[in-house]
Amino acid sequence: MEYLALREVLLRLGTEGGASECHGILCGLLCAQGGQRLGNGWLTRVLEAGDGYAGVNEADLQQGDLEMLASLYRETEQQFLELDFTFAPLLPDDDSDLSERIQALAEWCRGFLYGIAAGGLDVSSNYSSEVGELLHDLTEISRAEIYEEQGEEEDERACMELVEYIRLGVIFIYEELQGRRNLPADAEPPVLH
Repeated sequence: MEYLALREVLLRLGTEGGASECHGILCGLLCAQGGQRLGNGWLTRVLEAGDGYAGVNEADLQQGDLEMLASLYRETEQQFLELDFTFAPLLPDDDSDLSERIQALAEWCRGFLYGIAAGGLDVSSNYSSEVGELLHDLTEISRAEIYEEQGEEEDERACMELVEYIRLGVIFIYEELQGRRNLPADAEPPVLH
C-alpha cells in the first residue's frame, strides 16, 4: 500500500486523520483483536475513530476507495501473519522531509494506541511487562514534535532506528496478544538504544 494513495482517499473523504494514523489504527485493532475477530467492521471503526473521522462512513466511499482500503487490510494482516516479519508502519517515503516523517510517525503511534484501546485491550490486562513497556514507549513517541536538527545524517539514522524499533515492537505486541503464533520461544522484545 502506498502512503500517498491512502492519503488521497482520506483527503477526498474529508477526514482530518492522515494515512499513517489510519494505518496505525488498523494495526492496533489487529493486534488487540486479530483478523478473525475484527472482521468486516474494521473499516467503520477506522473511519469513525476520533474526531477526525466523524461523519464518514462506508457509504461515502467509491468502489476504488473500498478496494484500496480492503487491500490495505489484507496486506497489513498478511504482514502480521508471515513468518518473515515484513510488517512496517505506513509512512511517507525516505525522500520526504524528515520533519514530515517524524510527524507521520507520531500520528501512526497515536493511531495504533487508539486502535489498541478501540479493540478492547484493557490497560489493566495481564499482558507481559514487555508489552506494557512497548506501549509506554509508543505513547512517548506519539508525542514527538519537530525538534532542532542535530545533523542530517545523525537525524536520518535516529529516525530509521526509531522506525525499526516501532516495527519490531509492534510485531512483538501482535505476537504476544495473539498467542505468540510466530515468535520463537526465546524471542525478546526490541530495545530502544
